[in-house]
Order: sequence, then structure tokens, then C-alpha cells
Amino acid sequence: MNYTYLYDLFPKNVIMCDNDTFHFHLHSSFWYLCNKEAVRTKLFYALNCHGDTLPEEGIESQRRLCIRNNVLLAIKDVHNSIASDSKVRSLLCTGYFHKYPVPLFLEHLRLLRVLEARSIRFYEFPMEVLKLVQLRYLALLYHGNLPSSISKLWNLQYLIVVRHLRIVKSVGNLLYLPIEIWNMNELKSLHTGGRELPHPCCEGSLLPNLLKLSGVGPQSCAKSVLEKIPNLKVLTIDIELAPDATEPLTCFDHISHLQQLQELGCYIMNPTLKTEVVTPLVPLSDFPSSLRWLTLSGLGYPWEEMRKISSLPNLKHLFLECYAFRGPKWEVRDNEFQRLESLEIEDIDLEQWTFQNCHCLPVIANLHIAHCYKLKEIPLTFGKSLLRIKVVECNPMAVNCAIKLKEEWDDKYAGRERLLRLDVRSSL
Repeated sequence: MNYTYLYDLFPKNVIMCDNDTFHFHLHSSFWYLCNKEAVRTKLFYALNCHGDTLPEEGIESQRRLCIRNNVLLAIKDVHNSIASDSKVRSLLCTGYFHKYPVPLFLEHLRLLRVLEARSIRFYEFPMEVLKLVQLRYLALLYHGNLPSSISKLWNLQYLIVVRHLRIVKSVGNLLYLPIEIWNMNELKSLHTGGRELPHPCCEGSLLPNLLKLSGVGPQSCAKSVLEKIPNLKVLTIDIELAPDATEPLTCFDHISHLQQLQELGCYIMNPTLKTEVVTPLVPLSDFPSSLRWLTLSGLGYPWEEMRKISSLPNLKHLFLECYAFRGPKWEVRDNEFQRLESLEIEDIDLEQWTFQNCHCLPVIANLHIAHCYKLKEIPLTFGKSLLRIKVVECNPMAVNCAIKLKEEWDDKYAGRERLLRLDVRSSL
């Protein structure tokens, strides 16, 4: 697991590592003690108020600074204190979102390697960033086009550019990353914030180290693009449909070229929820056999299309959200989902869910069903691996099925150390 850059990038009760998220709670007294110890050992220094920059506290010789109040960046004394610390390697702006520009005085921090500034809105791209050639990690909140000179950051491994939530990208008005992005060979993770990867302009264009690509649309899934990121392991596709969209999108036509892909997410951001099942705008295609995590949202497939997913030999986690599949009945057939461990179904119009026989989903451990208001029936023949069922705001008939499943399970496997855990949350 890679813990790099994680400390203080997230709230104090969350630590994220690769595909896992660990939640924990720390008493405030211990949190205070940890902060003091971090200052003593020079692990990091946090600025919460103007007094934290006074001489008796001081930030001189600190290598990692965490700004927990973004307003401090607009105060001259703070500006001068940080600018005088030439040893700063990490600057983390983790305060509450600040919608007005504040100076980052980056011209004084030439040795900076980590810049986390997603809580500050940039109306113009901060060009002084381009002089920080030692940067390994850059995260910004910026809506416009990235400059072509971004490629000067040849050491950059993590590039995260997000959009402000209140800005809605107009359909048909696409933003593209600069063509020079293909020269940034050290990139391992790239979040585009709705910008598309441009088609490579020359034969030598390649991102050999890119492992994670997120925030792109269908245009970035062309064959000419995917062939140039052969080692990709995580791909997230966000789709915003035109109001009168009828032409199918080719998001998945060339996914099979990503032979090392392990996690795939595809989200229609503005799905059209019709009463009938219609031809999907994003036809399913062959996924690589390496796929382990799959999340689909708003795509509207008929349940018959599930056969193209259920045969994936390494699929362990499947998440279906917001009418990813449409129709009243889903029957899981024999030998489908042989390695599936987690299944989450949320906001689906499914009414009847059945198994063909008792050999379906043989290793399922976690089942989560939420906001399925029409669901009347769930299977009662899960295998011995089932550990937990969570039912949130569903039809009472589905809740009764879950309760019955637990009762039969406890009777059948009485005395086992691991009993089935049932979590029901309902406003009824």
C-alpha cells in the first residue's frame, strides 16, 4: 500500500490507501498530542491561526506545512514567514473551501515537491507553479484550460485538477488537456476534471507509468488514446449527455486494449430516466479479464446484458447505481459471478431478483441494497461465504426477505463462530 502524501490530505478520521478506505476515530486530546509531537519531530507544522507564525512558535526550517485556514494566506506576515522558509517540501491547503483567490507565493518555494490546493478556487492558472520543477504531486481547483507549458513539470507523478461544483460543463463544449501531456512520462495518476485526453500526435507518444486515469469522457476512450496508456489499472469515465442524445457512445469499444485494468467506473452524470427500457447509449463490450472492480451508474442496460459482466473471471466487486440496469426481473444464472465478493445495488427499479439454483454467487460476502423501492423479492439461497446484508430504505417486502434469510441462516448454521449480520435502515 502507498501512504505517500496521505497525512493531512484527508479528515482526521479517514485514511485512504489504494482501493481501501479505513475509518477511525481519535479522541481530541490525542489529536492535540499528535499535532504537538509532529511539530517536535518536524513531521509537519500546521497553521490554524495568525499566532502560529509568531517567533515563539515559528515555522522556520519546517519541511511540511499544513494550512488549515486558507484566509491566512492573504495575511502579509504569514506570507513573509512561509516565504522565508526555503526548506519547505510540502504545502497542504486543507482548510475550508475558499472561493476567492489568495496568494500562494510559490516563487519562494522552489524546492516544493507536494502542493495540495483543492480547497482554493483559482480563476486563472497559477503560472508560478510551472517553475516548481521538483513537484511530484499537484492538486488544484481550476476550471479553464491547462497551459501547454505544464509539461515543464517533468518530475510530476500525480496531477489532480478538479472543477468547482457550481460550474456545469456545457454539453458539446469539450475541454482538452494540452497535447504536451504526452511528454509527461513520469505521470502515475491523472485526474482531468472533465478534460479529455487529446489524441497522440506522433508515434512516440506514450504514458508508460500512468496507472490511474479519472474524470475523462468518451472521447478519451478512443483506440489511439488507450493504446498509449498500456499499463493503466484504474479508469473512471464521466458522461454528460446532450438533451436529445440518441447516438451510441463508444466508451467500451476499446477497453479490451487495457490488459492490466483492474478497476473501471462509468457514470452518466445527467441520466434520462424513462419508464421503458431503451437501447443503451453506451453499448457494453468485452471487458479485460483482469477487471476486479466495476461501477456503473445511469446507463440503463436491460438485465440480459448482465451476461457480458457475469463471466468476468476476476470480478470481485460490482456496484450498480442510479438505473445502471433497467427492468423488473433479474435472474442470476448458474456459474455466473464465480468470484464476486461484494455487490451493491442502489436506486434501481428492480422488482424481482432470483437465482437459477443454489450455486449462484458462491463466494459473495457483502450485499448492500439501497433505495430500491420496487424490490419485492431477493434470493434466499446465498452460499456459506455471506457475512453481511445491508438494506437501506427499500420496499418492506424486500426487508422481510432479508429478515427471513437471516433467520434461516442462523438456524442452518447455528453454532458457527461467524453469524450473518443484518443491517436494516428504514423510515417506515
